[in-house]
Amino acid sequence: MTKAQAVMTSLFKEPLLHFLILAVGMFGLHSAVSHEDPNADAKRIVVDRDSLLTFIQYRTKSFEPVTAQRQLDGLSEESLRKLIDDYVREEALYREARNLGLDRDDYVIKRRLIQKVDYVARGFAESFGDITEEDVRAYFAENRQDYFIEPRITFTHVFYSAERHGADAAMRLARQKLDELRQANTAFPDASKHGERFLYGMNYVERSRFYVESHFGPQMAAQVFTLEPADSVWRGPIASRHGAHLVMVTQKQPGRMPGLEEVKSRVTDEAQRALIAERAQEAAQQIVDSYDVDIVYERPEDEVASAEQEEPAQ
Repeated sequence: MTKAQAVMTSLFKEPLLHFLILAVGMFGLHSAVSHEDPNADAKRIVVDRDSLLTFIQYRTKSFEPVTAQRQLDGLSEESLRKLIDDYVREEALYREARNLGLDRDDYVIKRRLIQKVDYVARGFAESFGDITEEDVRAYFAENRQDYFIEPRITFTHVFYSAERHGADAAMRLARQKLDELRQANTAFPDASKHGERFLYGMNYVERSRFYVESHFGPQMAAQVFTLEPADSVWRGPIASRHGAHLVMVTQKQPGRMPGLEEVKSRVTDEAQRALIAERAQEAAQQIVDSYDVDIVYERPEDEVASAEQEEPAQ
């Protein structure tokens, strides 16, 4: 990082500067999108280059003037005509809605305007460049548990359906099949030749406990993860919510905490997003803090008493 970049990064951490940047940005945005002249004909829509560039940026949700210019200049005559028609239609309907007063006391429009301010604040937060190596390491240290690598297991199974045979009969069939599998020294790839079709599949390779639970239920998943790997060794029967299973576990990887280098790409992306969100939140809060708030509402005494009665004891 250069000295200039370091100074800018330091300055950006100042809450007041957040507000100033946002205020300047909102002023610039307003200047860019507002072409209204109080002396102009209210029924006249002027389609110029600036209005089309702004229209493109809002439609693509990407406020990059250079990109918008390239896109506009690259349009065919037919595409340009359609873009102009779309702009004119939106502008005409927008003006008519305002003339009818449809923008007043509308909570949906209010929320949209709030979202625009949030979006602008986020855009300025993103413009301050990538995070530093120090930021990435700090984020990883603070959120390390989020990167824990869950235990993984590889196994195959032979299945008998409780829905088809009943739970007890399915277990009996599985016990009978277990002797056959052991005597024949049945290997992992041959599991599909035995038992009945299972809804999700036969072979599970390096699957997490959550994944196994989603297919077999927590009870069977817990039992499977207690088994030690052993090629050509069949165990069971194990009951699941679907029926009875004979299981061969060939590999099991314990859960572990990775080093930063192993997951650095993911950590960097998530740290960047977290920092942008934090900066945008600070910008929004700076705007809130710039207002004087007078709370004149008081709850009726009976309402206060009722709320206190309903509040659970600590």
